Amino acid sequence: MPRGYRVLSSGLAAAASLLAATAAGAAGLSVTPISLEFSRAAPAQALWLSNTGDQKIDAQLRAFAWTQEGGKDQLLPTRDLVLSPPMIALQPGQKQLVRVIRAASPGTAEGSYRILVDELPDPAKPQQGLHFVMQFSIPAFADTAPSTAPALEWRVERQGDKLTLITDNKGARRAKVTDIELLDGQGRNLLRRPGLLGYVLAGASCRWPLKLDAAALATTEVRARIDGTPERYPLRLAAGVR
Repeated sequence: MPRGYRVLSSGLAAAASLLAATAAGAAGLSVTPISLEFSRAAPAQALWLSNTGDQKIDAQLRAFAWTQEGGKDQLLPTRDLVLSPPMIALQPGQKQLVRVIRAASPGTAEGSYRILVDELPDPAKPQQGLHFVMQFSIPAFADTAPSTAPALEWRVERQGDKLTLITDNKGARRAKVTDIELLDGQGRNLLRRPGLLGYVLAGASCRWPLKLDAAALATTEVRARIDGTPERYPLRLAAGVR
């Protein structure tokens, strides 16, 4: 790994995604759109940062290559995306355009990135006690072929007394997984988790802890929205789950 580079693990990515999802309605810093996609015909995109509060806001933007290893998100600083400007100051009510330019040559596979937008503490103010600042994590994708699609397989593994739900994406496009449900052979709901579960990148896997009795998983179906479309999948149980 190059000197000075650091890997940001899934904990930060998950926290940043949560903040991005909840911050839209809060007074202060806001960011639109909530995702970006680059192509050969559109190598530049735009982010808009707005200050909806009543005090000046300073913010910085950073670009990371996004991979998934061992079922967890990994973020590594990258120069594939150029952010202009990378630092901004917003007065109350002000809106600022940030250009995001794909500097890397187009590839043959989908590239995945995240842009972190951090509100910076005001150095002129005392920082005693708790001081909350916003962080947004914006997913960005490049070189997505129009004909590609995610291809998901679902399985459950056991480690000790803990079960883990694993999603393998054998396709060439990421999958945005929302509104997941597990149903038994009689169609009874075993688990329902509304909202965003996460992204499963192309050719990667994601893991989520599963709080269920293994005996309930004898014959189970997974239902979820994949990129907004309802889908159904069988659930495979690894050896030793039951």
